Amino acid sequence: MKQRIVPMAIVLLELGATQAKAQTPETRPTEAAVTDPEAKKKTERIEVTGSRIRRIDVETSAPVQVIDKKEIQQSGVVSLGDLFRKSASSSPTGNFSGSSEYVSAGAATLDLLGLGSSRTLVLLNGKRMPTIGGVDAVNIDNIPVAIIDRIDILSGGASAIYGADAVGGVVNIITRKEFQGTEASFFKSFTQHEGGDELEMSIAQGVQLGADGTAILSAGYRKRNRIEKRNRDLEFSSPERANTVSRQPVGTWSYQPITITAAGADFGDWSPSPNCPPERQIATVPTEPNNVYCTGQRKEAFVELIPEKNDWYAAATATYTLPSDWTISGLLSYASSKNEANDGRFLPYAVDPISNAPILLSPARAQELGVVPAGTAGDFFYVYAPMPNFPERIYINTFNTLTAATYLDGDVGEWKASAGLSFAASESIREGKKIFNREEMSSIFVNPDPTSDGADPAYIPLDPNRDESLLMNTFTDLKSQLDNKSSSADVFFSKDMMDLPGGKFALGLGGAFAAESFKLNPDELDTQFDSTNRPLYAGTFADRGEGDRTISSVYAEFVAPVVKDVNVEGALRFDHYSDFDSTANFGLGAKASLTSFLGVRGRAASSFTAPQLSALHQIGGGGYYSVTDEKWCARENAAGRTCEITNPSRQVYVDQPGNKELKPEVGLNYIAGIILDPVPGLSLVSDYYWVNLKKTFATDQIQEIVDAWYEANPTATAGGTIKENPVEVDTDGVITKVGLPIRNLGKLEVRAVDTKLNYSTTAGGLRLGLDSQYFRMLSYKVQEVQDKPIRDQVGYFGVPAWRWNNKATVSTKIQDFTLASRTIAPQSQDPETADDDSRESKAGVYTEYDFVYGIDLPWNGTFQLGVNNIFDTIGGKVDGNSLRSEDIASSSLYSYVGRAYYARITQRL
Repeated sequence: MKQRIVPMAIVLLELGATQAKAQTPETRPTEAAVTDPEAKKKTERIEVTGSRIRRIDVETSAPVQVIDKKEIQQSGVVSLGDLFRKSASSSPTGNFSGSSEYVSAGAATLDLLGLGSSRTLVLLNGKRMPTIGGVDAVNIDNIPVAIIDRIDILSGGASAIYGADAVGGVVNIITRKEFQGTEASFFKSFTQHEGGDELEMSIAQGVQLGADGTAILSAGYRKRNRIEKRNRDLEFSSPERANTVSRQPVGTWSYQPITITAAGADFGDWSPSPNCPPERQIATVPTEPNNVYCTGQRKEAFVELIPEKNDWYAAATATYTLPSDWTISGLLSYASSKNEANDGRFLPYAVDPISNAPILLSPARAQELGVVPAGTAGDFFYVYAPMPNFPERIYINTFNTLTAATYLDGDVGEWKASAGLSFAASESIREGKKIFNREEMSSIFVNPDPTSDGADPAYIPLDPNRDESLLMNTFTDLKSQLDNKSSSADVFFSKDMMDLPGGKFALGLGGAFAAESFKLNPDELDTQFDSTNRPLYAGTFADRGEGDRTISSVYAEFVAPVVKDVNVEGALRFDHYSDFDSTANFGLGAKASLTSFLGVRGRAASSFTAPQLSALHQIGGGGYYSVTDEKWCARENAAGRTCEITNPSRQVYVDQPGNKELKPEVGLNYIAGIILDPVPGLSLVSDYYWVNLKKTFATDQIQEIVDAWYEANPTATAGGTIKENPVEVDTDGVITKVGLPIRNLGKLEVRAVDTKLNYSTTAGGLRLGLDSQYFRMLSYKVQEVQDKPIRDQVGYFGVPAWRWNNKATVSTKIQDFTLASRTIAPQSQDPETADDDSRESKAGVYTEYDFVYGIDLPWNGTFQLGVNNIFDTIGGKVDGNSLRSEDIASSSLYSYVGRAYYARITQRL
């Protein structure tokens, strides 16, 4: 992405005014022009990213990056999530893309400086966007690319200007304001392999509102097809793990004899059914060669990597200059995104969903159905039997976002004034199709009394006369909804107060009032629990709760040109939250031009992240986590159910209740930069960041809570609390549920360097441009909880040591050719969190290349042809799980798409 860097002007669109053009050193107003009365009338003061004080000098002490509309188009993407995934510094650790297990499926978020998506503030035309549940951040994929004019990215702490969550920085998305006529655009991509291709169509109409106003009406639609694992180069690297009992051929099965002795149950070896093809009779576990199953190949299984996605939007913007020279402008936007994720047949073979044990048959029934060969000894038989009639489980996640805002700009005496009203609402709807009731499913698969002859399960998949209604009656559809709303009113005044040796001292004063609310509405069925205190319905998403808050803010800013070529800037802000307390934050920076080609800048600022309303008020909701539980394993073996003593692994339901004692995260942010312009057309900027956060939001580790509970309560048969975490147990004292509330437990220290090089020149009729950006993560130290040491994560999965982006452009009057590359450093598994399967897992250096050709058409249109990922590679492939299959280390850093060809045509009418 092209980086416009100081001394090139980086500007934020003045709301309600004509779009400000970026000023190069050659076009920036001279001192004479500024002091001339007639020239002053023509000189436009603009609002600078990171400051509300409008000024002629648009350079600030904070690093700002600008991505314009053309650069977005050249990237070959139709969503902001994919755009920022390609960035070297905007998302150095990747941007989250929700998976199908969460309400945030299909959402994408931003992660400036790798500090986390909840610490990046996203604005639309200067106003906050609402967050979504699950990730507690803005879903940037709900902001249509087609309505964007430019994106301004301010890196570094900016809470003194913008308030909460601007810890990593601010991303301000500017919509189109100046446009006349009709414009239609069509985009289509085709992938080299099946799935992942995209389509986008949009139309915009610019309307003149008399002599003093304009309006733009726009609408669009985009679609992305799903990607399946079997259609990508993700093979199983361990031959003995390439097969699985869950994919055995239809009509086959596997069985295990069980003999009751005085010492207890004696489990024999697993054997394949007589009709199982010889090549499918495999011992899938290398350490158990005598257990042979009838198997199928894992690579033939349906596994969805990326869900299908459908989006549409409609937006209107308007600007009008009043007779009093005040300007009023507004925005109304509605966007809807629907993601349909297919989990496939969740139970491919018959097992008790409560105990995970296969179905148990009596000898008589097993013989009658031909499950075991005649004469096979055994008092009972476990059977792995496929269930071909088991329906697919579908999750549909819909995100609807409404944004409305109006702004006023003008003069009150000698003061520049601006005021705004805004309202934003996000609606997250999650639907689950064919979700089964655990108790009902268990009742048809479990033999209630295995010691009684003929007491076989009610539903046996191998029985040709089975009653399918018994199975289908266990399913239902569930629906939950999460609503987030925010509204605000703000006002700001600024004025040139006095003369300093370098120019005018400017002061700004302002205030704001905001209200926020959230409400989780689960399906009532999805709030029930089974006999083991786990959610009654598999695939639960039963978060619930509601809350609200108000925020009152006052703030001040100043710009002081203390001497020629030296500016000092400062800001102070006070925010009062009705639900947790008050915060005060400062920002102080300076920039100086040492010579005609050398400049320096620096900034220090405090910042804070406010607790999300859901973190304070949520009741229930969570998921399953694997733990090592020796007490549970001993109980299972004593009851005649198998558990491997050397690996007593099980899943425990983990709840995440709200914590009303939660306080904001606080931190300090330091920036130091150097700017070089040694020759015309060449710019080099390097910025150093040091961020130190305290009281960061975190939860205790589930395994530590399990171990601490058993150590402190070895014989307890009633639940309680351990380290502020609630624990529930059954009558045997085995843990059934753990609550892990978010608390102020940790620390985060990040040091990084972001270096950008731009060069442009003209040779004959050609314009040549080179852009290079190298982002280096010097350290990324995390302390998960207070009693643990802080550890550096650089080089481990999710935190690459560096990213390097390059782009070369050759342009003529009507054509341009662009070649871009993105390189990600190698990564490996953190040894402290690794298990035996993932300890040696690693991903090598990855580079991806894109090419695009663009031409201006003679009938007032443009046309683009491009190739993303020219060499058709999948980055971040790792081999590190119990199945020994390849996967992507981080889907937020890399892409499953592979090579894709695309075309885009835009036509003005």
